[in-house]
Amino acid sequence: MAPRRAKHKPAHKTTRSKDPSGRRIAHRVQVKPWYRRRPIVQAAVMGAILMIGVGLGTGLGIWLGPDDGPRPMASTALQMPPLEDIGLPEGSPLPVIVQGSDQAKRLYEESLAAQPDPVRPDPNAGPDSVREPAPQVASYASPLPVPPVSERIPEQPASSVDIPQVAPLRPVAEEPWQTYAVAVAPADGRPRIAIVFDDLGIDQTRSRKAMALPGPLTMAFLPYGYHLKELVSDARRNGHEILVHMPMAPLDLSVDPGPNALQKELGPSEIIRRLDWNLDQIGGYVGINNHMGSRFTADRDGMRLVMAELKRRGLLFVDSITTTDSQGYKVAAESGVPYAVRDVFLDHVIDTASIRKQLQRVEETARRTGHAIAIGHPHDETLAVVGPWLKTIEAKGFQLVPVSAIVRDMMPVARS
Repeated sequence: MAPRRAKHKPAHKTTRSKDPSGRRIAHRVQVKPWYRRRPIVQAAVMGAILMIGVGLGTGLGIWLGPDDGPRPMASTALQMPPLEDIGLPEGSPLPVIVQGSDQAKRLYEESLAAQPDPVRPDPNAGPDSVREPAPQVASYASPLPVPPVSERIPEQPASSVDIPQVAPLRPVAEEPWQTYAVAVAPADGRPRIAIVFDDLGIDQTRSRKAMALPGPLTMAFLPYGYHLKELVSDARRNGHEILVHMPMAPLDLSVDPGPNALQKELGPSEIIRRLDWNLDQIGGYVGINNHMGSRFTADRDGMRLVMAELKRRGLLFVDSITTTDSQGYKVAAESGVPYAVRDVFLDHVIDTASIRKQLQRVEETARRTGHAIAIGHPHDETLAVVGPWLKTIEAKGFQLVPVSAIVRDMMPVARS
């Protein structure tokens, strides 16, 4: 049986009428659509079509029209330029001469070549006394025990700054600076040398060249660098120890130490906020050293804020001594924070002959005091000189160690 076809209404219909003479006439009339036979429905349909047209026109106008301004961006902690936009100028890498006023055109980290050898204070005798070289100990059978919190917090001198009260961290068997310290052979009487590479994390190629050197070395990463988690992980895998290279204000404020730098003019709350931000960018580090900072490290109140947080977190401090007025190591000693100080800058003059001469100073200092801490940067010249030199220090009778090993040596009470 064939399927029944659906009935379709004809598009036209026939009507009949009479003309004046009385004859019947057939008329063919077009049938209007249903929506045209009802005025209300017709008006609604036309209104809907009009609204759709307006919407499409507006959308096309926005899409094809000119850009009237920047579109809103997602908020992030720090807006950094793309990695490919960060490059070093032609010639010397990581330039030493800074731009700004005539006073700012000085050697990087404020005329470090003119700085005398740093003074090591005795924490037990007060900040102004000179510390004698620490005796070499035979070994550390176990990590240094942490005394009770009440015994570790000395009385603080009067200050114009109120340090915000922060809940102490839960006591642990050993502090983070000990947990993340690179293990080395026990001290055996040989002079110890620690090499710190600053300014890592911006120039990826040169940072990795420094990390590829034989260790253990100490790598100080700028907290606003790139790919820090990957770099830190690789550096630790290569046997190196990690510091946060904390940006601090220099004497000449036209010299930019980078974002979130510590400045005494900011006030305690903002200083602590910036300090926490910088410390939270990476993990697995033993402490901090200062990036620039000749202005900030000379301020006792500011350094007390820093040391209070380092104490709470169980971290050490390496004073780069970018000014003879530095209060950093003094406040660290008063606060009970493990610390050490820089002895020699390797590359304040970027010249291979000068760098070799500075390495000789490192050796002389280590023989004289029992240890030496040298700070350099990942310049091509520095890497070219330090790499071969590292292969010779064992034969010369030195022990290469991370900076935490020298901090242990400098602690006022050696425990075996």
